Amino acid sequence: MPSVPYAIRQLTARDSPQVVDFLRRFFLRDEPLNAAMGIMANGRQSCPEQERFLLKPLSQGVSLQAVDTMSGKIMGVIIKHIHQPGHEGEAVREVETCQDPAFREILRFTTSVDLQVSEKLRALFPDVHLHRLEIVAGSVDPAARNCGIGIALVEHTKSVSNISINILC
Repeated sequence: MPSVPYAIRQLTARDSPQVVDFLRRFFLRDEPLNAAMGIMANGRQSCPEQERFLLKPLSQGVSLQAVDTMSGKIMGVIIKHIHQPGHEGEAVREVETCQDPAFREILRFTTSVDLQVSEKLRALFPDVHLHRLEIVAGSVDPAARNCGIGIALVEHTKSVSNISINILC
C-alpha cells in the first residue's frame, strides 16, 4: 500500500460523530470480544451503551486519531482513558447498570481484569499512587493498514505520556 500523508491529532468530544461512524465500520464488528458475544450479529448496526462507553474517555483529552492530511478522513483511532486508583467502584457500578446483556458480559470481563491489575500494582508498589493510561479501543481503516498508523498512534502515546500504559482489549 502506498504511504498516505497523515497527522496525529487529539480526539475530542467534538469528534464523536465521526469517531462513532469509524468505530461502527472498522472496530465494533471485528473486535474479538464483540464477535464472541455477537454484539453486532443479525444485522445489528450499533450498541448504544458500548458507543457511549467508548466515547466517554474523549473528554480526558488523551485519545488520538490519525487523519489523512489531504482529505481529513480518519484513518485510525486509539481511545484511551486515565485510570485513577481508588475509582474501580465506578466501573463495577457501570457493569451493574448496563442494560445490554452482551456488552454487560464484556464489561464484566474487562472490569475483572482491571481490578486484578490494580490489586497487583498496589501490592507491588504500596507507597505509589499509580495512574495508568488504558487503551480501551484501537483500530485502523483496513485500506490504511500496514502503513504503520497503529504503531504510530501507540508510539505517540508513549512519547507524550509519563503514565504506564495498559492494553485492555
